[in-house]
Amino acid sequence: HGELAGLIRKKKGPERLQAIELIGFARRKESTPMLLRLTRDRDREVALRAVDALGLNGDPKAVRPLLKMVSGPDETLANHAAIAVGRIGDKSALEKMLFRLKRSKKVTRRLALIRGIGLLKDERAIPVLEDVLVRSRNPLEQAAIYDATNLILGDDPFRIVVQFERIAEILKKEGSG
Repeated sequence: HGELAGLIRKKKGPERLQAIELIGFARRKESTPMLLRLTRDRDREVALRAVDALGLNGDPKAVRPLLKMVSGPDETLANHAAIAVGRIGDKSALEKMLFRLKRSKKVTRRLALIRGIGLLKDERAIPVLEDVLVRSRNPLEQAAIYDATNLILGDDPFRIVVQFERIAEILKKEGSG
């Protein structure tokens, strides 16, 4: 871990980016403060890699700062942060992620939020995702909701098929299926 942190401080370019990624894969919670600092790096690619590494690292202490990024002005950083929150898997983030999904107008941010919500694997999200589906006319968003539902329901093929049939019925009623 110390060697990788040294690489991050000293190197530039691909070696630095790889070191950030490796720190995420190491899943060591003591890396969280350093990774959070790197999310504010002037080098945008470093900031994005740090956000991704926080998601891989899995430390729930990163959820609050990542949720702030989800609402931030940098679209790409916000999208990476939404997915990172989902990867961490802290279900306490669900309500804030759903709130942001309902309020966001930007398609790419909505797609990232839907993915992040799916990665949280919390069935409480399904009614909200169904509501979003009813209001959406965007086929990408509809596909993302299918995917998120699949992530939430896990490996139970019966439950997945039942949910997909329910989604198809919702779309049929709304005239977009």
